[in-house]
Amino acid sequence: MVTSYNLSEEQFRAITKLGADASGREGERSEEEGARRLRLHWAIERKPQLVAAFKASLTSFACTVCGFDFERTYKERGIGFIECHHTKPVAEIRPGEKTRLSDLRAVSSNCHQMLHRKPMLMVEELRDVVEGK
Repeated sequence: MVTSYNLSEEQFRAITKLGADASGREGERSEEEGARRLRLHWAIERKPQLVAAFKASLTSFACTVCGFDFERTYKERGIGFIECHHTKPVAEIRPGEKTRLSDLRAVSSNCHQMLHRKPMLMVEELRDVVEGK
């Protein structure tokens, strides 16, 4: 199905100009980015030492969800690379509450994003999705 609109020459030029980028390519959307803005907000602290200890405890750097291994794919650049997922969301940890190494999971970047996508999933739930269960 095609929808047609009768536009004047001026309307057509105005619409096509909206889509022109800095290089003059018409129809390609562009937006200014990179503005600097000062924001003041609370930050929830994480402990890099805990993540380092967790990574040191690993016998494999493969994702516990999908099995992806950064070293296998990216060779030397991927050695020792894996993300650390908190099984209890950091935002739910109360001040003074401790996180143990057993509360952490090794996950790939993609799986980490999928775990945190709303609604959040547990590692086992996402593994079932990946495995088609």
